[in-house]
Amino acid sequence: SSLGVSPVKISEYILAKCVPMMIIGTIVALVIGITAGVATLPGLVSGVGLSSFVFSLCGLFVASNIRTLNGFMIAVVPFEIFLCVPAILYLFGILKGSYYFLHPGIAAISLISGENSMWILKMISLCVWTVAAYILCEKAVMKSFASMGGAKI
Repeated sequence: SSLGVSPVKISEYILAKCVPMMIIGTIVALVIGITAGVATLPGLVSGVGLSSFVFSLCGLFVASNIRTLNGFMIAVVPFEIFLCVPAILYLFGILKGSYYFLHPGIAAISLISGENSMWILKMISLCVWTVAAYILCEKAVMKSFASMGGAKI
């Protein structure tokens, strides 16, 4: 495979996959937010930007270990459940409490929805999840590249 022998570094490959997704998602959210008259655009932009990066890293992590689209669709379900279900429950008021912002989905949805309380802790939480997801993704992509015939990069 050409990826296995390409001169690109693992970090460059991951960033090349995740940063465009983050930028596109953030621009679309910004346009929708401005059109809808959202008052807290910084929360919207930071919540969408960081959460899209985390979601992209999780998708790349899964994709690096899967060889078919059907396999990817099945393997990504646990990540979707972990990231989305608590956020939906929080959004509809089923989960209540101020400590739930430690979950990346809840931190993102509360920033996006304009909850200003503890916004710095929510940002820190999303940043910690981003770093953790990046580390796991980097290891998975490195293993995937090595299995394609590439040397350790």
